Amino acid sequence: AQAAPGSLPLPTTFTPIADGTEAFAALSSVIDSAACRLDVLMYIWDADPVGWAVAKQLAAKGANGVAVRVLVDTGGILSQ
Repeated sequence: AQAAPGSLPLPTTFTPIADGTEAFAALSSVIDSAACRLDVLMYIWDADPVGWAVAKQLAAKGANGVAVRVLVDTGGILSQ
């Protein structure tokens, strides 16, 4: 199905990924392929090597003209 003009595009697939390495590769691929904008919702985002790698990749896309919006649900962080 195609979205109406001026509306947000609908997701075409959803694939749960349990393996962390595979999930990171999939996320990195989505970020790399973004041409217009990225809207990211993260439940837990740590200041670890993976968190910094994602942040740097998003910042690079933003510096290249891709609109990047990030929402971090800090409720998950509070329980750690």
